[in-house]
Amino acid sequence: MTSPGQGVPSAGVRELLLDVASRLGSATEARWLVEQVVGNRSSVIAQARSGVKVGPDELAAIEAMVERRQAGEPLQYVLGSWAFRNLELTVDRRVLIPRPETEIVVGHAIDELARFVAESDSAGPVPVVDLGTGSGAIALSIATEAPAVLHGRELRVWATDVSAGSLAVASSNAERIVSTMGAASLDLAEGRWFEAVPAELRGSVALVVSNPPYVSEAEFEDLDPVVRDYEPRDALVAGMVGTEAIDHIIEEAPSWLAPAGALVLEVAPHQADDAALRALVSGFDAVVVRKDFAERSRALVARYYGGDLLSL
Repeated sequence: MTSPGQGVPSAGVRELLLDVASRLGSATEARWLVEQVVGNRSSVIAQARSGVKVGPDELAAIEAMVERRQAGEPLQYVLGSWAFRNLELTVDRRVLIPRPETEIVVGHAIDELARFVAESDSAGPVPVVDLGTGSGAIALSIATEAPAVLHGRELRVWATDVSAGSLAVASSNAERIVSTMGAASLDLAEGRWFEAVPAELRGSVALVVSNPPYVSEAEFEDLDPVVRDYEPRDALVAGMVGTEAIDHIIEEAPSWLAPAGALVLEVAPHQADDAALRALVSGFDAVVVRKDFAERSRALVARYYGGDLLSL
């Protein structure tokens, strides 16, 4: 069969699916790519069985995506969107691809918000800060899911990023999700870590959460090319050591947190023990490392009570 879009006026969905699957070596990816173009008129499989044809414009669009994927571009960027927890997020090369490990981090963050509400003496709004928001995956998941655990208290979410491109993607996602899913409001601010957070929030934040860069310069060179060559380097590489961003956030966070507030950080498994120790010596009172789906140390959870050491 002639490749899609190369002088063919139309083709059947069945033949197209089989051709793309053969070229990509993946039936699943073929289905996703074809679905992205032919839409939801009915399921792609039903269309294939009933002999539905795809026109030249659709064939050209599919061919362009197939070529991008064959060149090594991540599937998520080719599709232009990806699922994260309960959300469908727009993603492109300005932001990291949302990953299952970060979904676990969000779960721990929401658990910490529920605990904060139970323990805090305050009855006002519950402020949350997501540092280095990227696509907005963490902030928007919290904005949509956390209200259910706050017992009627108002949730305010601030999301920061030093990259204007990342904030543009996050803004696009927020505009769509907040309006359609009844999420809490999301404030976006450009700047490096806490520099972008309104000063009046200092000492009152219920939760600081982040998936910061945690790859070293040396580790970056050894990454899978599908990551190294396409995802934004600044969102991956923290510096020569790899813990520069983690260390900065841990050291700064206690001054921003309210009593009973928490810091939840995604870390690489080999960084977890050192990050936990740094949190304790930086003023956190109860620190634990949670594991991901693969039982690897992944999320640092550090609670702040103002200097009284506790155990989780």
